Amino acid sequence: MATAFLEGQVNNAQLQQITGLHAANLTRLIGKPVAGGYLSRDGRGRGSHYRLSTETTELPAGLRESLEQALGTPGVEGSR
Repeated sequence: MATAFLEGQVNNAQLQQITGLHAANLTRLIGKPVAGGYLSRDGRGRGSHYRLSTETTELPAGLRESLEQALGTPGVEGSR
């Protein structure tokens, strides 16, 4: 979610590089915040990318505010 916050979107390949996890494991992990409404998916299959959901204004336990304080407010429209 931090990468989606900072870069405006993230995909499975980016997360593989960052975490070293297998693509299938990342797909399962990404599915949880998608199901919770925190990330939205655009595209299908290998073309899928994920963004912070514009329908969710509050991330779990103030995550949005923590990210903004730690990393600065990104230049991504809809970050708030």
